[in-house]
Amino acid sequence: MLNNILERPEAQDTGSIILTGFEPEIVLSAVQTVITEHQQINKSTDQQITDRSIPADYTIPNTSWRVLKLILGNAGLSNKPVRRRRMVGN
Repeated sequence: MLNNILERPEAQDTGSIILTGFEPEIVLSAVQTVITEHQQINKSTDQQITDRSIPADYTIPNTSWRVLKLILGNAGLSNKPVRRRRMVGN
């Protein structure tokens, strides 16, 4: 991932991505690492290596329903008017 920040740390935790930043040497090194890894996966039947390619958090079923419920729940909370209390002395 060519970036300085990461919104989905579980992908990095599982080794599915490499957070490189923008330094050309680091980007090229990361690309070479990924190429080498995929060449090894293609030669290997080791399930432990191939299972790592998709983080478990990305394979959760019913994602659309979960997102819908999250949006509906948060929308109800965020659309409520906020009462502001007057501070003493104002």
